[in-house]
Amino acid sequence: MPKQKKIKKHEETLNTFKDRKGRKWTFRVTAKHAMGLHDDMDFDVRSIENLETLADLAGGDMELLRLMAYVLQGQLESRGVTADELFDDMDGDDIQSAGWAFVHGLIFFLPSHTRNPLLAWASRVRTIQNQSGSAIASRINSEEMTDEIEKMIESLMDVKS
Repeated sequence: MPKQKKIKKHEETLNTFKDRKGRKWTFRVTAKHAMGLHDDMDFDVRSIENLETLADLAGGDMELLRLMAYVLQGQLESRGVTADELFDDMDGDDIQSAGWAFVHGLIFFLPSHTRNPLLAWASRVRTIQNQSGSAIASRINSEEMTDEIEKMIESLMDVKS
């Protein structure tokens, strides 16, 4: 029994995001959602066992927004908010955060033998994303990059002269 409480608490941090207005949204996928996603949206929840599909969803494309709106439909209606209103105020970072919350909602729907490896994968991908962003910023701010930029500017100015 304690194991379920840990998973439940873990779910709350991973399958939830806040929009710019501070509203908290939770992706808790149920069997009803899974059937509807399949029948109405032509999306099979089990397809996320394919890491390529999971990575595409986490990346935040337009298909993701349609799927997210479908799962959030009940929450949207209870708050008197349309999907367009929610998405209208979201930028790329917001969509990525919501995308990861959605992916985790899907992962938590799956049986534990599938869920646990996918959770490990998702955690590793997010770590790599964060590290790569820092590495790119560090490279951009490096002395070497500054020298390259200065050389490019000088060569452009020589061309104009």
